[in-house]
Amino acid sequence: MFSKYGFIAVCALLPGTVLFRYGMGIDALKYMVLILLLLVASVYDISTMEVPDRFWICGTFVWAVLFVFSECHPRGGKRLLPDGTGGYMIRENIRHDLIMAASGAFAVPLFLLLISLILEMILKRETIGFADIKILFMTGLYLGPIRNILNIFLMAAAGLAGCVLLLRKDEEFPLVPSIAISTLTVVLAGDEMISWYVSVL
Repeated sequence: MFSKYGFIAVCALLPGTVLFRYGMGIDALKYMVLILLLLVASVYDISTMEVPDRFWICGTFVWAVLFVFSECHPRGGKRLLPDGTGGYMIRENIRHDLIMAASGAFAVPLFLLLISLILEMILKRETIGFADIKILFMTGLYLGPIRNILNIFLMAAAGLAGCVLLLRKDEEFPLVPSIAISTLTVVLAGDEMISWYVSVL
């Protein structure tokens, strides 16, 4: 009971920090939507140990709408270029953004799914649920490949800390709260963390 409502009380105040970090704009809006979806999914996961598909589907739909608006609308700062035939061709930066989103959404979660299947064969127990993989697919759209990799490492650290603090080493553990915490961390400080890591290599 304490862990559930304590998590809600703390995390309910956090999306506002996204607005402080990014200011008014599309980036702040999409990250606030992402964090709020993850928080609601976390409460659902804590309460029922299940994560319905509607969370990642809704997040994917919102990402697609905001992507089209930010890339193609004049107020978004980028536009499709006329191709001379009355149609439009995709600008290179739009193609790049699509590739980055797709690689973050597919490559990283699929690699994690492969690792999870291998661990399940070794440990003879479920490690990461498919619903969690789909949530990471959603975060990959918003974060891209590099930041989603960082997200997975932070998720693992948060999940391990949660297991230790709640003494639930042998019990089923809701993973979405850990994803919510790690995603918020990446949204707020992921670029700085990656820059620091690269600088010390």
